[in-house]
Amino acid sequence: MLPQDSGSGHGSGDAAQRSREAVCTRLRNIRDEAFRRIPRRDLVDLDRAVRQTDDLVEVYAVSVPLSESEGQWKIDRDLVERLMAARKNTRNFGPVTWAQRWTSLLSTANGSL
Repeated sequence: MLPQDSGSGHGSGDAAQRSREAVCTRLRNIRDEAFRRIPRRDLVDLDRAVRQTDDLVEVYAVSVPLSESEGQWKIDRDLVERLMAARKNTRNFGPVTWAQRWTSLLSTANGSL
């Protein structure tokens, strides 16, 4: 839990954005290293794998003003937890942009859709 302005001139939204950028950079580095180790790259849809990993990271951030009064921290934290839960529970999932089409193992096994 961060104060809305931690003295750096950046609010919690900036901290969330910087965190997301750091996670995405690390994930890209891991992905690129894994790709370099693939012996038969012609057998892998690298473009699709890139789109999948680019779509992987989700960052949610909420903030509330920190109260000055003694013992208020737990109340502030509980509010943040409730706001975060509400945000996660109301997440709108868009269509997958990297999939070719939906199939199931069953339909693939018996040749039908």
